[in-house]
Amino acid sequence: MELRHMLEGKLKGTFDENYSLYQYLPGELRQKFYDLLLYCYEYTERLWYLNRCPELTDYGRSHAERVMRMLTKILEPKFKENYQFLNSYELYFLLCAVLLHDIGISIPNMRDCEKIRENHGYYSALRISSEHDIPIGDKEIRDIVGGICKYHQLRAPISEHALKWLKEQNIEPMEVNGEYMTPIDDVHTYKSPNGNVKVRTRFLASLLRIANACDVEFDSRMAQFYEFRTTENLSRLNENKKKIEKIRNTIQSIEGKIQFIENLEDRCHAISKCKLKNSEKRRKCKRCIWRNTDLSIDKNLIIELNSEMTRLERQNRFLLRQAHRYRTHQSVNEVYLENDRIVLEPVLNPKPGWKDELRETRRNLLLHLESVKPTLAENGIVINDIEIEGLAVKSDFAKKIKTLYLIYKDGRMICSYPKDDNLNKYDSDIFSGMLTALHDFAGEIFQSKRSIGKIEYGENKILIEKGEMVYAAAVIEGEEPSYIRMGLNELVNEFEKRYKSELKEWSGDTEEFKFANEMLKGFVK
Repeated sequence: MELRHMLEGKLKGTFDENYSLYQYLPGELRQKFYDLLLYCYEYTERLWYLNRCPELTDYGRSHAERVMRMLTKILEPKFKENYQFLNSYELYFLLCAVLLHDIGISIPNMRDCEKIRENHGYYSALRISSEHDIPIGDKEIRDIVGGICKYHQLRAPISEHALKWLKEQNIEPMEVNGEYMTPIDDVHTYKSPNGNVKVRTRFLASLLRIANACDVEFDSRMAQFYEFRTTENLSRLNENKKKIEKIRNTIQSIEGKIQFIENLEDRCHAISKCKLKNSEKRRKCKRCIWRNTDLSIDKNLIIELNSEMTRLERQNRFLLRQAHRYRTHQSVNEVYLENDRIVLEPVLNPKPGWKDELRETRRNLLLHLESVKPTLAENGIVINDIEIEGLAVKSDFAKKIKTLYLIYKDGRMICSYPKDDNLNKYDSDIFSGMLTALHDFAGEIFQSKRSIGKIEYGENKILIEKGEMVYAAAVIEGEEPSYIRMGLNELVNEFEKRYKSELKEWSGDTEEFKFANEMLKGFVK
């Protein structure tokens, strides 16, 4: 009882912040969830911190609390509109799954870190079904909650649409016991004490997946820990590289000696078959074999060394992944919902490279969103995009930019998107006039010490950003969003970096810039 009171006191300080969805549960289920929460606090170490993948990111209780907060941002507005947006059992099963979805990372009696990481949702389900002291309910409840946990990872095909989408993205669906996982049931009929209840298991798994993927916020309490861990891990990584190189050289040396002896044995055998029976040559070969066999060469040693090298290489992949995850988790201050978008708010004082890290975080979130978007929409949760606050993304450019040009410093055209042959006659005449204006203006653009900014051309504006050798010109209609100029600047820098040598003395042959059109297309689309 003393321990329970101590845990309740510890929990009370963060309960309202982390578990406000709890208030929508009815009395009995509310008590059940509270008991599970106390159990998780009491057995934190057993549930999470026997971590089989210590090089990876946080999978513990604090991660579960952050997922719970994101889920609250998604669901609380819906509950305020409709108290029964999720029925009581759906909410209970979902909250249990949030707490337990990553306990598979600490599955006992397994050592294959890569396999555990790739399938930890599946192992979470195994633990939920087999560890009966976890107080969530009977076997049916364990199967439902375990099923929701099993499908929180991107590679688990949550629906037929998601399975098809995974194949289109060249993402291999999750395998269990040598077979691909099949999609989760859309609906499960739960036999509650009060009668049958419809539980939308696919929808609940989709909610867990997107809320889990959104745990990318900077956490000052974890930052020092990760900073230390990353430094330590990178040191181990460099040590491992040296060990791997040494093992590789040893293996090559042993394999060379084995090959040498096998060749001698072949020669000796060939001489023994020779009709001339050259006994002197045969004796020399045997002496040579005898001299070299005292090197204690053992082919089993090669197997052992290869096994050790594989282990070190796998560990290095984890170490690099951890370092990478640390970087991409240092640029987001907050994740929030705004209308039909998830918004990533950058930290106030970001480190160098923060834009690339944010864009990579967004790309990862988009993958998770695309895999569940139809299921969420069918059930009343509409999320259409991931946005970075104050930073443009490609979908925004596509809406505003009519035409985009890259132009050499003397006014010669390098490339444009869309190409002129895709324009109708009316547009062609307008854009030809614009190009003439840009060509005439080229000298002034590069001689000017200040930014030219833009040229007004009828109802259109030509926004200009210059580099050292080229400038980008974007034709837009209407108001000028601030993010376009930032994007143009990045495009110019990227192009000049990629084609630095070609730009120094450009002959005018556009074939020198093979991928220029693709760069523009990728920028706009």
